[in-house]
Amino acid sequence: MAVPSENITFKSGNVSYSFSSKDGRLTSITNGSKAISLSGGPRFVALRRSDRSYDQFYNHDDKEAEKKKTQYTEYADQGVLDKIEETTDDAGHKQLVVSYKHGSLDMVIWTFMGDGSVTVDCEYNFGGVVDLMGIAFDYPENKVNAKSWVGKGPYRVWQNRIQGPQYGYWQNKYNDPIPGESWDYPEFKGYFADVKWMRLETQEGTIGIQPITQGKYIGVYQPRDGRDHILYDLPDMGISILDVIPAVRNKVNTTDLNGPSAQPFWAAGKQHAAFQLTIEN
Repeated sequence: MAVPSENITFKSGNVSYSFSSKDGRLTSITNGSKAISLSGGPRFVALRRSDRSYDQFYNHDDKEAEKKKTQYTEYADQGVLDKIEETTDDAGHKQLVVSYKHGSLDMVIWTFMGDGSVTVDCEYNFGGVVDLMGIAFDYPENKVNAKSWVGKGPYRVWQNRIQGPQYGYWQNKYNDPIPGESWDYPEFKGYFADVKWMRLETQEGTIGIQPITQGKYIGVYQPRDGRDHILYDLPDMGISILDVIPAVRNKVNTTDLNGPSAQPFWAAGKQHAAFQLTIEN
């Protein structure tokens, strides 16, 4: 059944999920009478460092290249909404199927489980060189109080610094230290590996994320460099489920000079990401 022109809302238990009829993205969540500000997704994101000054891709014709070496450029998803349909799965759960064409995000299937939770199944495709790739949602950073998770921790990881964290149950309160000026560790923000589930404690309630597809990273906001962004200047992506995370440089060598594990990722073909969202008071 085709969806009418106005926004559409699905209810799962006591939780209502609303979606835009223009792009199919989540616009709002209501848990009972309380609004939850998770929105703006899932959207496809793919970025790479804008200029590799002193690396192998130095642009000698760009006089501003030195200033750009820590920045990232986003590949804009050129896709447009194809159709939005309501259906049910084999178990009788209501579903919202959002299809796109001409871009990277191909399809998103929302399955409403009836207990307040929803599973989100995303299919996308991309071919090219990336330093960061996956899907993302928006949530106001100033409303987050803490997080807990089962996975690698308590520290975040980078593409070229996967080793070190240990698998277990971890938790920490929100912090936003500036490297070299404050020492509040482990950092709250960053990329986290082998996450079985993560819970974000917010002023509005608890948002739970449980990856179904294995091998994904969960991104939590924008890892901060020092005040002057000498080493990196990463994009703020909110809450994300990622296939590719950035490598990081050190004080001496730029990122590409830190060995094979720091090289950009050559993406090709289709990718799949599935996870479950839960909303609690």
